[in-house]
Amino acid sequence: MLPIAWYNNLILAIAAVAIGMQQSVFLVRLGCLSNSDILIRELLIFESPSGLRVPRHSQVLVWQTAVGVLECSIYFWLEVLLCLFGTRLA
Repeated sequence: MLPIAWYNNLILAIAAVAIGMQQSVFLVRLGCLSNSDILIRELLIFESPSGLRVPRHSQVLVWQTAVGVLECSIYFWLEVLLCLFGTRLA
């Protein structure tokens, strides 16, 4: 069980770094355009019929994916660490 959790931890950590890098490269490339402020605003929010700016829920999920995957990786790491301490104490 421990090797499976350890490898899950490594895979999730690598995936979190890769997702975060992809997002930052996308923002850098988008920032090079002359109308980047408008494009980023249109990407992240939309105006509701009442005129309020509302975040796009799909974009919120996409941009929070790296954080969520890294959080799962940390939980797997803690699980492995606690199991290792448990076997050492027993």
